[in-house]
Amino acid sequence: MREHKTKTLIKDIDVLKMFFEIYCSKRHSEKDKSVIKGKGLLERFSFDGLILCKECEKQFIYSVTKRIMCPYDPKPECKKCPSMCYSSENRMFMRDVMRFSGKYLIFHGRFDLIFKYLF
Repeated sequence: MREHKTKTLIKDIDVLKMFFEIYCSKRHSEKDKSVIKGKGLLERFSFDGLILCKECEKQFIYSVTKRIMCPYDPKPECKKCPSMCYSSENRMFMRDVMRFSGKYLIFHGRFDLIFKYLF
């Protein structure tokens, strides 16, 4: 059971990395960026040279931390969760990241995401 939870967590964090990488590279191309390094709770995860601007780095760390700390097993979709853990500002930012990156991936050949995006 624990192994499944860990695999799911790593998969979710990989999706967050991919979405933030696309969002930041396309929306914040003019901003200064640096390589993300996990600190504290995030030290055990590898971010494989993920490069983000300061704003996206802050949001990414917030999102990963919230995902790690999620008390539900199995984790529900955030939009269907009975307890909202994101602040409204962070929720709006994350919605923008998911919307932009999801559409980008679909329009660039990731057709498997169409069902995830629509349902």
